[in-house]
Amino acid sequence: MSHSHGDTIPLHPSSAQSDMDEIESLIYAAPSATVLPARPPSPPRASIPVSTSPAPLPAPAPPKPTLPGASVPIFVPQAPPPAAPPASVSVPIASDGFGPPPNTLTEPVWDTVKRDLARIVSNLKLVVFPNPYREDPGKALRDWDLWGPFFFIVFLGLTLSWSASVKKSEVFAVAFAVLAAGAIILTLNVLLLGGHIIFFQSLSLLGYCLFPLDVGALVCMLKDNVILKIIVVTVTLAWSSWAAYPFMSAAVNPRRKALALYPVFLMYISVGVWWELRGRMAEPSKVIHIRNVGHEISESELLQVVQPFGTVAKLVMLRAKNQALVQMEDLASAVNAIQYYNTIQPSVRGRNVYLQYSSHQELTTDQSSHGRNPDQEEPNRILLVTIHHMIYPITIEVLHQVFSPYGFVEKIVTFQKSAGFQSLIQYESRQSAIQAYGALHGRNIYDGCCQLDIQYSKYGMCLTELQVHYNNDRSRDFTNPSLPTEQRSRSSQPSYNDPSSLFGFQQPGDPYAQMSKAAMIAAAFGGTLPPGVSGINDRCTLVVSNLNTDKIDEDKLFNLFSIYGNIVRIKILKNKPDHALIQMADGLQAELAVHYLKGATLFGKKLEVNYSKYPTVTPDPDARDYSTSHLNRFNSNVVKNYRHCCAPTKMIHISALPQDITEDSILSLVGEHGTIVNSRLFETNGKTQALVLFESVEEATDALVEKHASKLDRTNIRISFSQMQNI
Repeated sequence: MSHSHGDTIPLHPSSAQSDMDEIESLIYAAPSATVLPARPPSPPRASIPVSTSPAPLPAPAPPKPTLPGASVPIFVPQAPPPAAPPASVSVPIASDGFGPPPNTLTEPVWDTVKRDLARIVSNLKLVVFPNPYREDPGKALRDWDLWGPFFFIVFLGLTLSWSASVKKSEVFAVAFAVLAAGAIILTLNVLLLGGHIIFFQSLSLLGYCLFPLDVGALVCMLKDNVILKIIVVTVTLAWSSWAAYPFMSAAVNPRRKALALYPVFLMYISVGVWWELRGRMAEPSKVIHIRNVGHEISESELLQVVQPFGTVAKLVMLRAKNQALVQMEDLASAVNAIQYYNTIQPSVRGRNVYLQYSSHQELTTDQSSHGRNPDQEEPNRILLVTIHHMIYPITIEVLHQVFSPYGFVEKIVTFQKSAGFQSLIQYESRQSAIQAYGALHGRNIYDGCCQLDIQYSKYGMCLTELQVHYNNDRSRDFTNPSLPTEQRSRSSQPSYNDPSSLFGFQQPGDPYAQMSKAAMIAAAFGGTLPPGVSGINDRCTLVVSNLNTDKIDEDKLFNLFSIYGNIVRIKILKNKPDHALIQMADGLQAELAVHYLKGATLFGKKLEVNYSKYPTVTPDPDARDYSTSHLNRFNSNVVKNYRHCCAPTKMIHISALPQDITEDSILSLVGEHGTIVNSRLFETNGKTQALVLFESVEEATDALVEKHASKLDRTNIRISFSQMQNI
């Protein structure tokens, strides 16, 4: 019976007998017997079938029963052949082809750094000396790394942001964004062309090819020459694009190299164009470009944003684009405004507005007419004139004097609207109106105030004549001087000859009360408002943030803000204890507080003072009411108190002191709040007063806030900032 179990090999009878003899001889041999020499291999036997199956060897078959007269077969167990290693097991080989790769977890740091630096230098050589015909163009892509690209993009961002005069952080961020976007586009383009590349290889390729741009950016930063910049930008762009060409030869089919290189070239062109535009846009200019100007924002509110930094020469509203152009009187004012708002985000009516230099160095008359409202009427002989920043009264006589040099003025009608004081002026001819518009739009009637905003009136299209029935202080027909005069109980506008109007003693409900208060403050300051104060703000409630919650309370806020006007209510917010709402008596006093206290330091914290979206502070148990407080400074001596308004200084003025007070008593009262440099006790008009000079403005502010209205010998002393420089 034959057996076919796996790899079992049946023995030949003769072979079995000889093997048996050898085994017996080994068993009965003495220990000292010599070892027999190895037996020569038996000749190959053709009758031995060998299976090639890799399956394990089966167990040997059980022995067959012994038959009479037959030889006894002997089965010798055969050792299984050694298992071959599985085909899926791979042995790591180092990059040089000998031995396993280095273990970076156990090797010295310096060895890792040297290897990374060597790779950076090797890849950088391929960029500095580009060669599209080198033997192994794909080596650089295989040996990609991100250290080199990181250094080059950081250097480029720092160089460009250093040379930028505005929005340095944005310039730095744009450099990273352009590189990332370029790597994504390059990866997708190569894959779509049937090539092989991953995102990090694209990032490495573009990053290394930024090296020529780094060199160009450094040269342009050191040499400010327009012609040199153009040459450098052109050369470095060509250099970067050519350096990227050999890298791409290993990633795509040779016939598609140009298509693969196209987005790379386009990206570097974009970088160069952005580089040039950034330099132009960053060039300081007297003209400030304001973006995100909503339709609800008026020109007067925009003026409040920029007027603290200087006089505004022209303002053009680009309503169709939600933008505006503001020309300052000088370059320094524009630079100060841009630098300030680079650190603080300005907002108007809850909307963030963004300021940057305009590409225009100056607004011309033609530019002033661009970008008006889309519903702006066609030129006609009737002009709609709006007066902004109106500090001084504007009468019909003043308007006639301003507009008559450009043609015969037939009629003038004045009225008050939500936009402010307005007037309709009718010329004899359309050409005269066009000349007046071109010459006067954006100009000021008086120095620094009363700005003219002129439009062609829609009434000029539907009406041929303005209807004027009376010659009085509100309307005038210069073609018919015989019209009757309407007698009014109260003038609609204060005149120069009425001293009560100049100093703000209007009846309740007078629409020009706000304007006359501005005139009163102007008189207190010597005929003009402080620079940056418009005098037309109507928001009375302020929000003060970044307060020191450990030291602040309502009374201390009252002591500080009452310097600039009467306080109605103060409320410290429970959910935001470092925020407070302060309601002033009127908009002018609120504007003075914002103007002088924004950025002031109180108890080690820099105050943020802005207008609140709430018109008033609602009376409730959490709000402190000061409307009837006798400590409000502006209950009397209003003009004098306005005259003393100023930003916090190192010197404080103390009044309402007891007659027998000594200088030592004053020093002991306020000395705990800082180092006193000098002091002086004096008497004026029979009243004892004192000046105390501290080492810093913050110390003087803390002393005023803590000690104003405190009792000294049963007298409430009053403390304010002094504008004197020394004692």
